[in-house]
Amino acid sequence: SEVMIEAGLLIAGTDIPVPYDRFRDRVMFPIADGKGRIIAFGGRALQKDAQAKYLNSPETPLFHKGATLYNIPKARKAAHDKARLIAVEGYIDVIAMTRAGIGETVAPLGTALTEEQLALMWRITPEPVLCFDGDKAGVKAAHRAIDVALPHLQPGRSLQFVFLPGGQDPDELLRASGADAVVAAVSRQSPFVDVLFDREMQREPLDTPEHKADLEKRLRELVGHIRDETLRRHYKDAIDERLRALFQQQRRNNAGARNEARGGGGRAQPGQGRGGRGRFQPGPPTAKSHVAVSTRLAQTAVFTGPSVASPREIALVVAAVNQPLIMEKEAELFAALDLTSRPLVRLKQAVLDVAALHDHPSAEELRSRIADGGLGDILSRAEANLVPGDSWALASAEPFDALERWRDAAHLHLRETVLPKEVREAGEKLLADDDESAWDELSGLVQRREVF
Repeated sequence: SEVMIEAGLLIAGTDIPVPYDRFRDRVMFPIADGKGRIIAFGGRALQKDAQAKYLNSPETPLFHKGATLYNIPKARKAAHDKARLIAVEGYIDVIAMTRAGIGETVAPLGTALTEEQLALMWRITPEPVLCFDGDKAGVKAAHRAIDVALPHLQPGRSLQFVFLPGGQDPDELLRASGADAVVAAVSRQSPFVDVLFDREMQREPLDTPEHKADLEKRLRELVGHIRDETLRRHYKDAIDERLRALFQQQRRNNAGARNEARGGGGRAQPGQGRGGRGRFQPGPPTAKSHVAVSTRLAQTAVFTGPSVASPREIALVVAAVNQPLIMEKEAELFAALDLTSRPLVRLKQAVLDVAALHDHPSAEELRSRIADGGLGDILSRAEANLVPGDSWALASAEPFDALERWRDAAHLHLRETVLPKEVREAGEKLLADDDESAWDELSGLVQRREVF
């Protein structure tokens, strides 16, 4: 009895006349040390209303949960065979990953990842993969891991990150989409520097010089935590490169927005800008504003027309071909996209025509009918001109992740193209009719633009 109490299997105390089972009414998971010896247990409650869903053994002479990883003895051999080690959030996640054929998986024991656990993983592989649920809790866990790991990064020793799509955990993804979806999701890894940069970039809107300066200052301070001088220098260069690209993109977007607000020309048209509502005169149609493209892309003849296609337009159309889930869920939004490249407009219409004739066509069907219609070369050129950050538009991307990325890009495109056009048309209608319904329509469109 005393041994059971010391091992944490029984709970005893001066106010407890008879020691009782710590893990009563729970499914138990044995926790082994690196040699496979059982040193503790974890337990999952069977009742939904249990105070604690998961319960671990207490700290004992044998068990220190911050220095141990669940499944470490079995995962070590699998990690050696596959040259990869993956850390997930809990016991059930480890079991799901193993069922999907990814046995090189471990999990911390109900706590945030510790320095000891990171050191244990680094002894097995130089770049462990942290695989977290795609929900807020998973992102928060990844961000905590960044702060723990940052001072300990070294040349050749880092972390990779995976965020599962749709806020799912490995077990949910396995049940919903099968083992192939889990394997595909784990293969899409993000390097440490990208996750660090994204975390800081998302802390606040970058809408003022002060906010931009604060972002730059935070990133420089964080990079300063890296102890290795050579790696610290390379991180500084990588962060500077990302900041330049981010701020240049913002300047291009802001310049395009100003041009759009002026009606496409530099000067206000007669009757604009002064006087009351009744004196407003709509200017000429505005030139559409897009993300700047490379010289190579701009010289690609197939993408020339009234103006050059933006990388976003290319990704939106290519993804609709490669990812049938997009047309299944967002056909109406796809049809509403306003494109500048004539070849892409033809390709878009071909996709819509096939979708109208065939219920939920596969990617293979779409490609075949596009080729039959003489547009296969346009599709091939479009795929060849995808920028590296738009790999979600390819057939190899995970469908639900591609759908979410496509929605984000489509709504941004809608805000920059279709909505401004509708606002102008509603303004013209207001001038012509000057009735309450026209005013309501214009107000609603302006609100829509603010939402997207």
